[in-house]
Amino acid sequence: MARTFDLKSPPGEIPDEEQESAVLLRLKSVTLANLQDEFADEIKNNELVSHYKSVLEKDIDLTIDRLTSSEMDEMERQKFETYKKIRFALFDIQRNELAKLRSEKIYDEDEIRKQQANIDLEEMRLKRL
Repeated sequence: MARTFDLKSPPGEIPDEEQESAVLLRLKSVTLANLQDEFADEIKNNELVSHYKSVLEKDIDLTIDRLTSSEMDEMERQKFETYKKIRFALFDIQRNELAKLRSEKIYDEDEIRKQQANIDLEEMRLKRL
């Protein structure tokens, strides 16, 4: 079920973070709607496509919550910052482990690079929040 979020204010009146969230929401909503319309069979028969649909739905819900919720109170903000610090520390540990794997030369370099790219993407997503 695709949901849309309509912001009517002129761009100069909307804070940058809200604009970014609204643009991402619109892109994800269009993507989800197209996925459901054009690839319904693949959603049913391919668990990777089905998982991607679930990820889009979750991202849309989180973005809507962020756009419609009141400001985070200070305690929530501190908890979220702590969460981000822990995740960043864990990204560093994963990168160090990939460096060890690379030096051991047991696994294909392409596989190690793929995992490095996944870590980088997750880190970029978290930095945007």
